[in-house]
Formats: sequence, structure tokens, C-alpha cells
Amino acid sequence: MPDAPASGRKPRARPSAAVRTSGNPRRRASRTRFWWPVNPSSTEANWPIRSSPSPSIFDGPKTYGARAQVLHAALDTGIARGALDAAVAQVTKAGPWFESGAARAADEPLLLQQAGDLEIEVRAAEALLREAASASTRPT
Repeated sequence: MPDAPASGRKPRARPSAAVRTSGNPRRRASRTRFWWPVNPSSTEANWPIRSSPSPSIFDGPKTYGARAQVLHAALDTGIARGALDAAVAQVTKAGPWFESGAARAADEPLLLQQAGDLEIEVRAAEALLREAASASTRPT
């Protein structure tokens, strides 16, 4: 065992080469820093990436992409409709702002105007969605 330094402290053990981290010496060493499915130094790590031929759905212009976009737009529109309905339900339970002079929160003019604007935007999105859905299902 090496002699203790003059300061009286015990010498620190150095981590083995398998545990040491590269770069910052203050960073703690970890045995599970990276996980590799295969040994990175073996030839198995250099397997070629195999690609399969694309299906015939992508051989020419199709409505596949348009239908996927309509589906995502329908999800977003449904979320907007649900959020607006939940907001209206919450406003019917809420009290008015103390300076508004209204008896209920649902009677405040600014809140009514904002709810009306949101209702118009959601209805416009629903109408546009119906038009896009009918256009994407028509034969070309």
C-alpha cells in the first residue's frame, strides 16, 4: 500500500480504464454510460442497412397523403371543439370578474365576444374539413 501523503488524507483510488470517462475529469464514471446492441468493435456493428422496396401505393400520385392530412386535421379540429365546449361549461360555473358589473361570468360582453370568435373559427375549420374530406374521396 502506498504511503499516506503528508496532509494525512488517504490517497484516492483511480478508476480502472473500463470505467474512466473521457473528457471532463470531474464527471463521474459510469459503467452503463452507453448501451450497444452489439459490440461496436466487432464486424457485426457494420451491418449494412437493408431497405425493402416501397409498396405500390407510392408509385404515382395517389390520395394517400391527402387522406392522412385530412385525418390529422380532423384530430386537431376535434380537439378544438372539445376545448371550446369545455371552456363554455367552465364559464357557466365561474363567477364574474369583480369590475365587470355582470351578475354571471357568462354575461360579460368581452367573454361573449371572445367565445363567439372562437366558435366561428371552429365552425369554419369543421366546414373546411368536410370540404377537404369530400374532395379527397372523389375519384380522380
